[in-house]
Amino acid sequence: MLLFLLGVSSVASFATNGRLTLTLTTSLARHHNTAPLLFAGFDDGDEEDMKNTPHETEWTTLGKIAQISTPWMTMFGENLLDENGQQLEYWRVEKDDSAVILTLHRGTLVFPRRMYRPGVARCTLDFPGGRVPCSCSTSAGRLEVARNIVQRELAISDNRSADVLSIKPINSVGWPVNSSFSNQKLFGFYVTLNDGLDLDESKISRYGTSAKDIDILLEKDLECLQCRAILLEWLQMH
Repeated sequence: MLLFLLGVSSVASFATNGRLTLTLTTSLARHHNTAPLLFAGFDDGDEEDMKNTPHETEWTTLGKIAQISTPWMTMFGENLLDENGQQLEYWRVEKDDSAVILTLHRGTLVFPRRMYRPGVARCTLDFPGGRVPCSCSTSAGRLEVARNIVQRELAISDNRSADVLSIKPINSVGWPVNSSFSNQKLFGFYVTLNDGLDLDESKISRYGTSAKDIDILLEKDLECLQCRAILLEWLQMH
């Protein structure tokens, strides 16, 4: 674990094994007469612009408190000025967008087997999903990312990639996942696999698409909010 004391009166940058970079600047200890902040961090290994309407006012960034960069995200601490002239301390992260792929095979919804999720410290059921690198920001790029995710998470070999019959986007404009804290957006897709493709049943879970099966899925087994959003959107489309 790395411990960083925020609230210093100088500027400093640190790097750890090229995997985490921390930049500190003068913080709110001076601006707000607050105590320095202690931050604990771990070092582990084509879209439309959304415009503000005329009555909406953007906040002003007054300065940076800290910047912490890792291979997974960058965290920023900033001083902001809101529309009422109030100065605020705010922490946010910038990270890759996410893709969640609803997958159909032989008339059923297919999931990878439950996987351990460190954020909740237990195994959960999730559709195939992963990150969308910023280098894949076009519609075509995201479709290719979705194909690769499905093949990886359902153990479909490259020589059977043609068995991914179709990949269709559910939303063309990404949905903010947590707009107050992160710039991450969710892109959903639905994929149809060739019925002639044999999946390793020991590595997947299947659910029917009847109203009763969907009710069981939503009431009991599918907790992931992003997965639920994609499922409900797909149901509206069909």
